[in-house]
Amino acid sequence: CYSVGADRLLRQWEAGGEGKQARVVGSHPAAITRLILAPGRGRLMTAAADGTVKSWAGVHERSEVTFAGPGGPIRALATSADGRLVAVGSHAGEAW
Repeated sequence: CYSVGADRLLRQWEAGGEGKQARVVGSHPAAITRLILAPGRGRLMTAAADGTVKSWAGVHERSEVTFAGPGGPIRALATSADGRLVAVGSHAGEAW
């Protein structure tokens, strides 16, 4: 299980039981607004209020790629069914 938020951290939690935090996986320089799992790719993707999107690789969950959009908070994040394409929507209504 994973969570994100205004503290700018991507956290991993123990599944079941007491739900204790397992570790902090990584961070963004601004509040993280979205978290998704890219299907078929084994990657987490996060989006932040500063307009960046990060792709986190497999079991090691290190930030592999950071994308910078046109600026402003990211409000929507989605992938294609195979996880190869990413769609991003900004607070200003822009999509890329």
